[in-house]
Amino acid sequence: MEVRPVLTTPDKVRAEAACEELRAHGIKCDTIEPNLPFVREPFMRDPGVNVVVAPEDEGRAMEILADWR
Repeated sequence: MEVRPVLTTPDKVRAEAACEELRAHGIKCDTIEPNLPFVREPFMRDPGVNVVVAPEDEGRAMEILADWR
């Protein structure tokens, strides 16, 4: 299934809260943590957690999460 990222947050808790908000509006979503193909060095920025939805829900999800950015 194809998915589109609609929000990237620094942690899993905030990503799950964003998904709950989307689910309250009838939009199915999930969170994806990136798989890093290397060992993270101390100076590297954390890539965050992505909130993803189906392509047909992308526009509506972006509107709902506009204040989360």
